[in-house]
Amino acid sequence: MQTHRKAKIQNDFNGLLIQIPAGKNILVLIFFTIWLCGWFYFAVDVFETLQKPEEHRNYFLMIWLAGWTLGGIQVFRSILWALFGKEIINISNYEIKLKDSTLGFGKTHRFSIHELKSIEFNQPSVSEESDYPGKILLHRNSQVYSYGTNLDEIEAKSIIDLIKNKIPHLKHSPITTNET
Repeated sequence: MQTHRKAKIQNDFNGLLIQIPAGKNILVLIFFTIWLCGWFYFAVDVFETLQKPEEHRNYFLMIWLAGWTLGGIQVFRSILWALFGKEIINISNYEIKLKDSTLGFGKTHRFSIHELKSIEFNQPSVSEESDYPGKILLHRNSQVYSYGTNLDEIEAKSIIDLIKNKIPHLKHSPITTNET
């Protein structure tokens, strides 16, 4: 398995496997971890309050606890993604599998290589919010898949070249840039 700066790439007769680790912002990870400790304390406190007979019908606290729990789950998922997440692009001779994986779990998008219409380099603008934060955009009919948020421009373009060399109908198209 060949390692670029961040991505791990395996290119052999079985196909092309690209694994891009999620970005790790240490300050955000520390903040979320401390926040999750406080979240847990207040969730347990409210749950214990709801166990008291006089609080059984406190619907506000019940709804608050449900929302609080959903928020905590989302923060926990964000921590797991930052620590263990990776974007996976797997191209065989016949199909493409795209997956955002956290500890092996995640949704996989699977389609024929002939459905891939184009691939381009995306330079997200710092000043504007982008629908596609990744540096690699894969266009399939009306769907766009965004990968490589953690890559620099050189590595992203190198990966785009590898993908184009693996998929015959994309081989001769130049690297286009999506300036937003």
